[in-house]
Amino acid sequence: MQLLDAINDQSKKRSCELVYRGFLLPNTNVATPSLGAKVIAGQFPSALLNSSELHARDNDRTFTRHTICATGSGTADTGIVVELGRLFHLNHIKLVLLERDQSSYSYYVEVSVDQRDWLRIVDHTHYHCRSRQMLYFGGRAVRFIRVVGTQPQRLSPLFTLVCLEAMYSTEAPQFEIDPESTLLIPRHNVATLPNNAVVVIVSG
Repeated sequence: MQLLDAINDQSKKRSCELVYRGFLLPNTNVATPSLGAKVIAGQFPSALLNSSELHARDNDRTFTRHTICATGSGTADTGIVVELGRLFHLNHIKLVLLERDQSSYSYYVEVSVDQRDWLRIVDHTHYHCRSRQMLYFGGRAVRFIRVVGTQPQRLSPLFTLVCLEAMYSTEAPQFEIDPESTLLIPRHNVATLPNNAVVVIVSG
């Protein structure tokens, strides 16, 4: 009986994947108000899709954020959620994290077509991340994107995003994706200023 249930579950998953066909706009950011995207969860929702990476160090701007859960785990009503204007086929999301005082964050990203079933495509809950986050995953249909901070840094309970972009990229990335950690393994030097590298001096 358990075997039949397992086969039935797998069949349902495959059928769902076949049903959902996202609209394809290659190399175009679809997380924009002009294409119907909007932020439906998070504080100061209007800021996220109307900002850019150039604003990351702007102390006078208000950015989209959410309060990090005390347990470090997200629930259905936490995080920052973006609803796209329609079902799009995606394989790439770019995040820009707030850069004040060399702050860093831990987080995960989930996607959904209906806000009922969520798939975690990036899990950086065990890492300290900062600045620009270039995230790649297997192409799939997406309507909702949820980003959840899981570890407060520098005593701040807030997870803050400067901007978010989502697209289907046809350009082959210069790195491989570690299937276990979802981290990117670069094939070239990434310790450069264009890649937002910084020197951090740790005192003994």
